Amino acid sequence: MSQRIGWSGGFGAIQGWLVAAALLSLFTASAGAGTRNYDGIAVTVESPASATSWYGYAVYRMTVTNRTASPRNVTVTLPAESWSYGDSISRLSRTVRVEPNGVATAELLQPPLTMNGSDAQVRIDGQLQRDLVPLSLANHINHYGDGQPILTSRGAGRVLAGNFDNAMTALVEARNASGSPYGGFGGSSDRPGHLARAQWPVNEWSGNWLAYTRYLVVMLTEEELRDAPPAVDSGLRDYVAAGGLLVVIGEDDRLPELMPAWQRAATSEWATQAGNAQAMRVGLGEVERSSADTLAALDADGWEQYIQRSLEKIRGRTSKISADAAEGRLPMLEKNQVPARGLLGMMLLFTLLIGPANIFLLSWMKRRMWLLWTIPAIAFVFAGAVLAYSILSEGVRPRAKTVAVTVLDQTTRQAVTLGFTGYYAPLTPGDGLRFGERTMITPQNSDSGYYGYNRGRPRTIDVTNGQHLSRGWVVARVPAHFDLRTVEDRRERLDITRAEDGGLAVVNGLGLPIKRLILVDAQGQMYEAPSIAAGGSVDAERIERKAVDRESVMEKLSEVGAIYTVNDLEKAPELYASRSTYVAILDDASFVEPGLADLTDHETRAVVVGRWEGAE
Repeated sequence: MSQRIGWSGGFGAIQGWLVAAALLSLFTASAGAGTRNYDGIAVTVESPASATSWYGYAVYRMTVTNRTASPRNVTVTLPAESWSYGDSISRLSRTVRVEPNGVATAELLQPPLTMNGSDAQVRIDGQLQRDLVPLSLANHINHYGDGQPILTSRGAGRVLAGNFDNAMTALVEARNASGSPYGGFGGSSDRPGHLARAQWPVNEWSGNWLAYTRYLVVMLTEEELRDAPPAVDSGLRDYVAAGGLLVVIGEDDRLPELMPAWQRAATSEWATQAGNAQAMRVGLGEVERSSADTLAALDADGWEQYIQRSLEKIRGRTSKISADAAEGRLPMLEKNQVPARGLLGMMLLFTLLIGPANIFLLSWMKRRMWLLWTIPAIAFVFAGAVLAYSILSEGVRPRAKTVAVTVLDQTTRQAVTLGFTGYYAPLTPGDGLRFGERTMITPQNSDSGYYGYNRGRPRTIDVTNGQHLSRGWVVARVPAHFDLRTVEDRRERLDITRAEDGGLAVVNGLGLPIKRLILVDAQGQMYEAPSIAAGGSVDAERIERKAVDRESVMEKLSEVGAIYTVNDLEKAPELYASRSTYVAILDDASFVEPGLADLTDHETRAVVVGRWEGAE
């Protein structure tokens, strides 16, 4: 039996649907995810785990479902409505191709700059869609929040939830009672840290190490790590190798057996730390194994000390300086000074010619009406002269300087490169900068204020093919500096064998000339070799110096920036040489992406700290 609905009943039903839709929209936006359908194309955009962060990358996830019979190119842009200005990101976009009846998932990488706005904009085959995807953006690079973010998996969240929250509450109450609420852990809150609970299970986590760089520590259980797919395991291992901190919660003494790839990359053995936790250094970072009981026993003071120690360990990958300080460390204007005196002289000459001289001459010729065309003509000529003078004095092509240190593990073929690059362009580069999708790019602009409002300009980035920093990153006659950190697989190596006389024979397979080489064998004996051409070989000479501890070398490399590290390595490379390692001072920085393709001059200083299977 059918029931007829009158206007009042229908209007009430419509109201109910509208209210339900509004509540659903608010829920999805507040939950950090939104979905919109466009005639057979469904687009979902998800924000990263809810957290306030001050460094690293925030990674969004986009999923596009194509229910049509034709392939589609879908572009998602964040935010749809931007209110960013100053040093900030005004547009972050990515395009994916979705086959008929297919699904495509991709990530949008937000570098460490604030991005203010709401919702996501969608284009399908270049056509802008009217409806927006509802979305709340991540609270990233925000100076207001609840202290340092700790990413917890679902399993780790169940272990930590009650204890951590109670400890933070007790700490806040104690500080308020003492009259000194702010603890200096970041943000405006008096809480040293907060849990960023992962919205996805570990087997759906990102395989890109950049997704974890906005967190102080990443915590998960042994079971979750054991069951993680290879891509996730590799992403977490790269994150640790680049200076990250990973905590594995569990009691299983067989953990080393469950982590064979981690063990091969380890630069230290498992060692006991405070609270009976076990720690192992992997590259520049650290893996810690801790039981649930150990974490549950931490009180407010214990958590505060733990967060403070963790901040000290990641200082190298989270440091950021002002634009002026960056120019002081890596000067870009010393050879490219703006020709102020010449331009000032031309302006004075222009003023005299277009004014008094022009009027006097035309008055003498009784042609004062000619002022109507002589003034713009003189202005045009002088504008061309100023442009020509600028081009002749500075050229038109950009210049760059790079300082880099690479930690190359020949046993695993993994290379972690810490770089610091400066650019100077007489004219704004039309194509911007380009880097790979696994390079962490940190612009040096800590003097831009809480939200970048004090100076700078909005910037745009597209991450369809790597990271295309398209607009606002390098502008004419303004030095721009970036801290770069890359993790990648590399096949370059030094082939080192034991010579008949007991020394070491070295073949340079790094692809670049070596200016100086210090190396240490498995017994701790140190050797030195003079310059070696690319592909060349040499017999290293034995020197009487004591090798240093490998773990201390990794600690020094992780805590200090690329410039200071390269300075120290060039002055005293033997202080960074441990058993089965070498220090090679190079003529070029090929392990660092240049960023710009049309560089007229690229000054580089580079050092490789390599690990090899030391000759017995």
